[in-house]
Amino acid sequence: MKGKNNSNIASSWPIIVNENALNEASILPRLLHEANEQAQQEVIETMEENEEVCDEDQLQNMIENYSKH
Repeated sequence: MKGKNNSNIASSWPIIVNENALNEASILPRLLHEANEQAQQEVIETMEENEEVCDEDQLQNMIENYSKH
């Protein structure tokens, strides 16, 4: 395939594709790492929230049990 000035576009095309693929491939591990860290943080926050709810429920149950006696 010939482009402007009789340049051979077909011979340069794989290089462009490969450079784009390399750029995308180098971004992917970083994105996966960031997504993993975010997911871990969300799990930790959810666990902490659940512990707080559990502690509050236990405290409320203790108060109710104490007040019954």
